[in-house]
Amino acid sequence: MGTDETSEPKSGVTEEDLAIAFEGPAVYSNRVLVNVGPVVRLSFVETFGKEKTNVYRAAVALPHETAIQLANILKARLAEIERDLEEFKAEAAAEAEAKAKAGQTNG
Repeated sequence: MGTDETSEPKSGVTEEDLAIAFEGPAVYSNRVLVNVGPVVRLSFVETFGKEKTNVYRAAVALPHETAIQLANILKARLAEIERDLEEFKAEAAAEAEAKAKAGQTNG
């Protein structure tokens, strides 16, 4: 996880394209807001603190076709991570349930 397969170009992506992708800074965001109109605007926000303060980090405006491509890429690239996360959540829930049952029998 956390690495990208950059050894061979895919879908017309060149080594130069991949190099450009890492030229600028990457800001942290834990929330994405989507507005669909003539373009798809993705606004990236960081939410933190007890008051759930929102701080704007960045935004991009994509043509509809590009936004659909992005959605498809994310869905494919994150499928395994999503499965792992769901498995982890199920295991944690089962463990919590087992602890709760053990507490009931010991109390």
